[in-house]
Amino acid sequence: MAFNISDFRANATGAGSRGVSKQAHFELVISLPRKISLSDRSKTAYDSLRFRVEAAELPGRSIQTTNYKHMGYGLTSKIGYDVTYPDISLTMLCGADLGEKSLFQSWQNSIIGNHTRNDDIRRHQSLGYYDDYTASVGIIQYDDTGKVVYTMGLAEAYPILINSLPLTWGSEDLHRLTIQFTYKHFIESDEPAAGRGASLNKAGASLTINGIPSIDDTFEGLGLPRIGEILNIPFFDTNSFTLTGASDFNNIFG
Repeated sequence: MAFNISDFRANATGAGSRGVSKQAHFELVISLPRKISLSDRSKTAYDSLRFRVEAAELPGRSIQTTNYKHMGYGLTSKIGYDVTYPDISLTMLCGADLGEKSLFQSWQNSIIGNHTRNDDIRRHQSLGYYDDYTASVGIIQYDDTGKVVYTMGLAEAYPILINSLPLTWGSEDLHRLTIQFTYKHFIESDEPAAGRGASLNKAGASLTINGIPSIDDTFEGLGLPRIGEILNIPFFDTNSFTLTGASDFNNIFG
């Protein structure tokens, strides 16, 4: 069949189509570690942080492989044996008091100690415990109507790099702070693990998935607020759904 541009447009943006995802339709939610000391300025910055993040990333991942030849000869197969999760960067607008910078520096202080203090070296230059300085990051993707269509949680995350802020008398540019986060792994809200109850009906027209974490369960399990609390409306209180077609998300997001 010949390519038809009208069919292409209808599939992407027409009535009943899946539409297209847009980079600007996102929100970021960051929890704080269990042991962190914050100034009033940092606390105020944290309260408005979700409105200040202007750029983020949905991370990918890389499978590590090793070469294998059956019986030592013939064609080479690549066998997966490990996975790498790349760090992500967040960019945010700074308040006039630079509270965002102080916030993430305080977080780093809980990891490696406060190196700006000269008193009591053992207290202010000691390493923190891993469980005390790791937290969770939640990334929420919306569609054009403002509905949540996708979430990802980053487990055991913490900031490893705070970029410098340039200063010059010749510019009125806004201060944008870039933070690099590392984390252990990510969790997608509707991603079933192998063997967790996915079954195809006899007609092959629908797929029912049971026992998977809902979006709220995913966030709550990572120590993040439930999406219903973030948006002040109930969302995703089910652990089972049925897909009745590749473009039918009503049972999940309706």
